[in-house]
This record gives sequence, structure tokens and C-alpha cells, in this order.
Amino acid sequence: MRAQIGLAFMTLKGRGLPESPTEAARLFQSAATHDDPIALYNIGLFRFSGKGVAKDLDRAETALRKAARKDYLPAIQALAEFYSSGADAEPDLREAAIWYEKAAEPGYVQAQFFVGRFYATGVGVSPNIRHAAKWFERAAENGHATAAFNVAIFYLNGSGVQRNLEAAIKWFRTCLRWRHQRRTGATRKALFDRR
Repeated sequence: MRAQIGLAFMTLKGRGLPESPTEAARLFQSAATHDDPIALYNIGLFRFSGKGVAKDLDRAETALRKAARKDYLPAIQALAEFYSSGADAEPDLREAAIWYEKAAEPGYVQAQFFVGRFYATGVGVSPNIRHAAKWFERAAENGHATAAFNVAIFYLNGSGVQRNLEAAIKWFRTCLRWRHQRRTGATRKALFDRR
């Protein structure tokens, strides 16, 4: 099964084998019949995009759900994005919130931020400012600059947390530092890429 997955990736990228999304999809599908989460996730993505197989959102969702039930984080994240985007239908933000929270629990930073935003705005969930503060702070602790800004505001105003001006200052400074590092890092990269 793992050998099939290895061959599928090699075929997909054309590494040592002819590049063939169709053959890669066949190999992923074969491995997915054994409920391998990596294979299920990949065949779900193939069916979602129509790459190498016919586009089939229902079968894509089924494959991604099976992989997610095996706690495969990329599949959990993909389901959250699938529901929040709506794919070819209306977004289901309640379902998206469920999957984002499942992705947030083990530490996926962007999901932590989205869950904080869902609770802060009441989109997809009942509004809960304490939960919003908790998830924004977890995202901020993991390096999310916008979440750090939100946490600073929460501490400044005492929204969902005990009012704490020292904590607000800490998070505002952290946000500024991260944004400065991101800008200067991008500038350095641009300068070095010119050479």
C-alpha cells in the first residue's frame, strides 16, 4: 500500500516515471481501498479538482471524511476549506467551523485563527467571546500576527479575558515585531532573488 502511494507521488511528479495524473489517481484510489489516510486524502483532492479523474465533489468529500476520521490533519484542514469555500455550492459555515476546530486542536495555526474569528463573529457557531479569546491567543502563541493583534485588543478592553494592560502591550509589541520581521524578510528575499 505505501509502495503504491510512493509510486503515485513519483508518477504525479514525473520522477523516474512518466508524468501521469491519471496513473497517479489510479494508484491513490487503489491504496485508498485499504483506508490509508494519505491515499484517501490525495484521491479526495484529485476528485475535488478533476485532476486525473472525473471531478466528483460527493466522492471527494467522502474520501476526505474517511481520512479525517483517521485524524489525518491535512484532510481535516481540506474539509474545513471545502465547507468554508462552498466548492460548487453555498458555503456551510457551521460544518466548516466544526472541521476548523478539529484542525485547530492539534495546533494548526491558521485553523486556530479561523476558530477564534468564528467565535468572535458568531459565524458558523454561537458567538462566544471567551472562546474567541482562547483560540486567538493559541494562534498568537504559535506565531499568528493578526491573532496577536486581536489578543492585544481583547486584553486592552477586557473582552473574553481579564483586562490586563501589560498583556495588551506585550501582544501589541509581539504583533509589531512579527510584522516587521515578515516585511524585512520579504525585502531581503527580494534583494537576494535579484542576483
